[in-house]
Amino acid sequence: MILSAVREQTLALIAACPDLVLDWDDPKRVLPPWATWRTLRQMAWHVADTESRYYLPALGLPSRPREGDLLQELRRSAAHVQAAVSSVAPTLVVARSEGEVWTTTKLLRRLAWHERGELVVMRRLAERAR
Repeated sequence: MILSAVREQTLALIAACPDLVLDWDDPKRVLPPWATWRTLRQMAWHVADTESRYYLPALGLPSRPREGDLLQELRRSAAHVQAAVSSVAPTLVVARSEGEVWTTTKLLRRLAWHERGELVVMRRLAERAR
């Protein structure tokens, strides 16, 4: 329910913003060097990239290729995540080669937290861009 509710809000925000808002780069916004998602559009791509191409594979679950359209990507990524979450073993543990350990609980916690936090930032960015 958390994932579905927040994705609906993200889709509504992205769909309601014109390109000028989606692509506005706030010159006052300070991000760490590894954070390359400066605009609202980039942040939305980041949400889908993270869930479908980082979190799921970290637990050994299949990733999915990127769509060409952002709204379609957000919809399909959400469906992919929902399918993976509904079928993942509740006690799965994967020790990554770099020493990080991923569990089903960690995956669910990251999924539940990540987009909600990013959505707060995306809304603020959209407000400043207008």
